[in-house]
Amino acid sequence: MNTLAYLRGHRIWFIPGFIVWGSSSGAEISFITVNTVASQKQLSYTETSIGGTRQTVSFDALIDHRGNNLPTNLKSPKVIPLSKGDERIFVVGREFNSGFSISRDSSGTTSVATDLLIVELD
Repeated sequence: MNTLAYLRGHRIWFIPGFIVWGSSSGAEISFITVNTVASQKQLSYTETSIGGTRQTVSFDALIDHRGNNLPTNLKSPKVIPLSKGDERIFVVGREFNSGFSISRDSSGTTSVATDLLIVELD
C-alpha cells in the first residue's frame, strides 16, 4: 500500500469555537406498551430521555478553520470534542454518516464553547 495514499485517505477537519447548548439527560428509560385496536393487540417498544435536550448537528452545517463547509456525508466519521474548560462535552451515541448528536454536562446552566476534531476513518 502506498503510504502517501493511505495518509491522504483520512480526511480531517478542525472546527473552532463550536457552541454546545444540548445538555445530557437525567435518565434514559425504556418501556413496552400494549394497545388493542380492532381486537388486534399491538406491542410497542419505546426509549425516551427524561430531562436534557439533545443537540443534533449535520456535517454540512459546519465550517472548518479554513472557512470550508464540510461534506454532506462522511464515511465512518469520528467526532472528538476538545473542551476549552472544565465542562464535560461528549458525543451522544454513535456518529452517523450525515451528522452526530452532542451534549454538555447537565450540571451547567449555560452553553459551552468547544473545538471539534472530525476524522473520516474510511
